[in-house]
Amino acid sequence: METNSLEHHQENGNTSTIDPLTGLRNIKAFQSDLQMAIAEDTFEKSFLSILLVDLYKFKYYNDTLGRKTGDKILKKLAQSFLELTTEGIQVYRYSGGEFAIIISNVSSEDIVTAKAYEFLTKVKTPMFEKGKGLMLSATIGISQYPILAKSYDEILFQANIAKYYEGIDKGKDAIHWYDSSIHEKDQEKMVLEKKLMEAVKKNEFELYYQPQIELKSHRVVGVEALIRWNDGHLGPLSPGDFLPIAEELGVMNDIEDWVLQEALLQGKLWYEAGNILRIGINISALQLQRRSFVERIIYMLNETKLPPELVDIEITENNHLYDKIDCLDNLTSLQELGITISIDDFGTGYSSLSYLQRFSFNTLKIDQSFIRDLHTNKNDQLIVSSIIQLAHNMDMKVVAEGVETSDLVKDLYSLHCDEIQGYLYSVPLPANEIIPYIEKNIVSDVLCL
Repeated sequence: METNSLEHHQENGNTSTIDPLTGLRNIKAFQSDLQMAIAEDTFEKSFLSILLVDLYKFKYYNDTLGRKTGDKILKKLAQSFLELTTEGIQVYRYSGGEFAIIISNVSSEDIVTAKAYEFLTKVKTPMFEKGKGLMLSATIGISQYPILAKSYDEILFQANIAKYYEGIDKGKDAIHWYDSSIHEKDQEKMVLEKKLMEAVKKNEFELYYQPQIELKSHRVVGVEALIRWNDGHLGPLSPGDFLPIAEELGVMNDIEDWVLQEALLQGKLWYEAGNILRIGINISALQLQRRSFVERIIYMLNETKLPPELVDIEITENNHLYDKIDCLDNLTSLQELGITISIDDFGTGYSSLSYLQRFSFNTLKIDQSFIRDLHTNKNDQLIVSSIIQLAHNMDMKVVAEGVETSDLVKDLYSLHCDEIQGYLYSVPLPANEIIPYIEKNIVSDVLCL
């Protein structure tokens, strides 16, 4: 058997190489162990792999639920990872919500891949804190020496960009080996970051509005504001393309402030022209935690003279924001102003009912995943019927999202749903097309009940 120089070196560790929170070896130890293993280069018939594990949503939980919760997550995950360590496998606390793993003296990529999936499974196992299930996911970037990388710097670089760029393309629950084509994606992302920062400074975004229709009256009673960005060089980009990058760059608050101001100003223009439309505005948990958030809305309402009852703040239910006193206080203050509060994408989060228990929402929006097959799927019919009855019993209106066929309209009408939203009636439209579209009076043609 070949000598495991990595494990031999680790026996000489001391407290300066131990992470005090998790008890794992730290980044200093990782760098030292990796450099020594590569310098000794005993991998004639095998190779050395490094896995960089980036936790998705850890920073979010740490920010919204508090550092103590974040620390508990890292401790539990570290213990889970230690269960997978065997001869030739060492786990490290790399930084923040990241871990590093060195696997030495392995002769098959399949073995490394299988082990990476075991670590990923540990990440995806729900953790429970104060009775709430916290769901994590991760991307794992992998490189190896000496087949892919020829040096210490190169193997670190390759694993890092494999973890990050492949994760963007293929989701947050995956492992990815380094591939040379990632260099092109690296350049593309750098361009996107630069363009996005310029767009934030110059307010190059645009709001589109999707109509919301009251089923009983067949009237458009509201719209949901949706951000769009059409860059002169990159072309049209969907929110899913640039908002995750905005979060990484730390400019989400700037973007959400712009969305809020733009939507309220547009609402003012419609209101002054005699068009009474409720405007739904999506607000993140981090925005809602800001103590100045309510004051900012009060200031903007005073500036625009828009009636508060025409403003609907939409909160996504899986934000885990309701454990924060500041969030609950701000939600209550907004309702006291006359603003309505909607829980968006209902049914997709982990603690849906507990949210309804903690706060009295005005509106419940059923996620389109339950609406799409409503006409043919009996389980969806039972779920949607139960949600509507529950909401009405709690004095909440119900909006069904993702309505795309007339059969769905009839089904939702028979289930006493209050409002619908979806491509059957209208795609999201620029602000200047909303009123002309409504005046065409085509709603009754679609709602042929």
